[in-house]
Amino acid sequence: PKQVEKLLVDAKLIHRPVNLHADEFSAKSYDEHPPKREYLLENGFALNSCSILAAEGGTGKSFMFLDLAVKIAFGTIYQDEAFGSKIQQNGNVIYFSAEDGRPDIHERINLVDIARPPRRFKDSKYDLKIIPMPSLGVTFPLFYMKDSVLTESSNWSRIRESILEMDDVKLIILDPLSMLVHADVNADPSMGSLVMAEFNRLAVETGSSVLISHHFSKSYDVAIESAEQARMHVRGTTALVDSARNVFCIWKATESQAKKSLKAL
Repeated sequence: PKQVEKLLVDAKLIHRPVNLHADEFSAKSYDEHPPKREYLLENGFALNSCSILAAEGGTGKSFMFLDLAVKIAFGTIYQDEAFGSKIQQNGNVIYFSAEDGRPDIHERINLVDIARPPRRFKDSKYDLKIIPMPSLGVTFPLFYMKDSVLTESSNWSRIRESILEMDDVKLIILDPLSMLVHADVNADPSMGSLVMAEFNRLAVETGSSVLISHHFSKSYDVAIESAEQARMHVRGTTALVDSARNVFCIWKATESQAKKSLKAL
């Protein structure tokens, strides 16, 4: 009986019918005190939302992801920094790595978790779960096209159910989008919107921040000097960018910017 009671208390109501006569759908149900939005970092990555990190290949996205993941799972809030901001949350983290196997992850986690002893070995109620998909024998898609319909893979369905059973999930990392979704999200705006809707749903269901790795277009040869220019170079349809809560871009510095930074260092 106690176990059943706990399951009922912990249960999350995800899908339910819409009753337009219910008071909750009235504008009057929104009082003058909206809930305070929570963030992973001081300046970004809101919980219950999906963000994209876009950059050229080889700019260190995976290192930045792993560094953030370690600090959210094992770091010290208001003290440790990632992406240039202090972390605001601790919790469980799930990292799907579609390009790097266990040897690569092993090498990288030693480079980012440099405390002695490493943070991941300290006593903590949270954990970082890393799924190195190449080491599983196959990099399966989370979503794929079947008979012209976007379909959730059975592997992902089972994993998603496991995630929903976990408590205090604060961060889910999907690295990279191109290998985890086998659908034309780059050319078809409707497909881009559908895929992002699924990831936004995952963020709301888990209460976490879902962070997706994506690439820049390889067709540009002009130095990027503003955020607006960077936005235009995120690969694929603008539906991806428009459907994310935040899009963080990393691009190479111009020669003058690089020299200025080197001088400051």
